[in-house]
Amino acid sequence: NVDKALAKKAGVPIVVSVIRGTDEVHKHFPWKHTDVFLDVLTVLDAETVQSKKTVEIGDEVRTWITSALC
Repeated sequence: NVDKALAKKAGVPIVVSVIRGTDEVHKHFPWKHTDVFLDVLTVLDAETVQSKKTVEIGDEVRTWITSALC
């Protein structure tokens, strides 16, 4: 909640992203290479952030992340 409120106050966009593969690192470290991926799902532009309530922003972000991880 704090990050969404800060983005609104600062008037900046929010980059919605997920990190995949970190659950495999501990299984392989330090002997085997493990790929970790950062997926940028979308960017909510500053105007969108300003026009929505923080609850609405949270719902939208949650929807993007849930759909990406399924």
